[in-house]
Amino acid sequence: MRLIKENDLFELRVLSLVSSEDLRVLHILYQPFLGNLAVSIYQTLIYTQSLYEEGPSSHDFLFKQLGATSLEFANAIAKLEACELVRTFVEKTDEFTMYFYEIFAPKLAKDFFKDPIFSGLLNSYIGERRVQQISELFSSAKPYNLKDKEVTMSFGEVYNPDLNADAFNKFINSDHLGRNEVKRKAPFNLALFKDFLRKNYQIIADKALVNDDYKRIVSLTMVYSFNEETMAKQIAEGYSADLPLGQRINYDYVTRNLKEIARYKHIAKPKKLLPLNMLSNDSEKARLINRMEVEASLDFLASFNKEAVVPDSEISLLLRLSSDHNLRNGVINALVYYVLNTKDMQLPTAYVEKIAATLSRSKIEYAVDAINYLEAPKDARKPTAKTKVTPTKTVAANDQASEELDDDEYKKLLKELSNVQG
Repeated sequence: MRLIKENDLFELRVLSLVSSEDLRVLHILYQPFLGNLAVSIYQTLIYTQSLYEEGPSSHDFLFKQLGATSLEFANAIAKLEACELVRTFVEKTDEFTMYFYEIFAPKLAKDFFKDPIFSGLLNSYIGERRVQQISELFSSAKPYNLKDKEVTMSFGEVYNPDLNADAFNKFINSDHLGRNEVKRKAPFNLALFKDFLRKNYQIIADKALVNDDYKRIVSLTMVYSFNEETMAKQIAEGYSADLPLGQRINYDYVTRNLKEIARYKHIAKPKKLLPLNMLSNDSEKARLINRMEVEASLDFLASFNKEAVVPDSEISLLLRLSSDHNLRNGVINALVYYVLNTKDMQLPTAYVEKIAATLSRSKIEYAVDAINYLEAPKDARKPTAKTKVTPTKTVAANDQASEELDDDEYKKLLKELSNVQG
């Protein structure tokens, strides 16, 4: 244990926004295993941080304020460090010792109870029955069961933002935006996903999940396109270790969460793209194919919907196309594109799944092959040569004028798509 003397100096930085709810979590959930002194140190540092803004202070003030000895203070700080509430750095010279303290907010209550380490530690200190009692202090009321009577206004209806404006093309990058969710920009990395589950949530995927779980998780990423870290977090929230293997993930809960995270992207007005059935040159052909290959199927479908939300029935359909029919993302987007343009912008479920089964049996893997197959005369349809399309940087397609093609020209262009390499 380090020895902290009264005349040792310290500086302080609070790196999280600490709310009254965070302090309530600290007192009720953390205090049993942190102890009163550690909680008092944390709270005192939060409330007195403005006193240390002009320069270093000595620990003498804290020891007197807290009525604690040097050893008691050092033991309590170690507990705060162990629970990821404080990070400590030290710089020693011949003349003085300087400590640097960084303070972070505690876990949200729902994350605390889902964390096997913290919830298990609390259980070992106060008992399972008491944990159940205090968990009710943080439970929310049940929602009304009045779905058909809802009149809530959507974000798009109220604000109607123009997402082409410069304000929506600038993003803030911060190390401390810990509660935001990030879209992935590369194929889903299952090994990285497993690593996040192990490191962040102590879930060993190969022992906790089965092949059907991996299949469903990959299907969810194809539709919603969130990165490995976000997917690991959502799966961990829906995971119950006490259930039989193969039944441990509540996919209804996970899907609701993903939909909630993604909904603001799709209720607002989408960027203006060329109508997808109007191609005028090789660049636009490549752009369309690359969009199909790299864009999440929910995003691709949402681009047809203008300001309307993609309904749950169509989201479920996209998930089935991936999980039940084993179609890749580019093929799903090509199928959506084809059906919408041949069925007056509708997606009849039975019709879509019938075509999906045919594409799956034909082992079609790329958007180019799917489009060529679907546009070919029925008596001439056969599996096409597999054509790998190299994604290129997505370019907003409102920078070139488009012109409508007649049927012969359009079919000719579609036939040429098999040679498109990006």
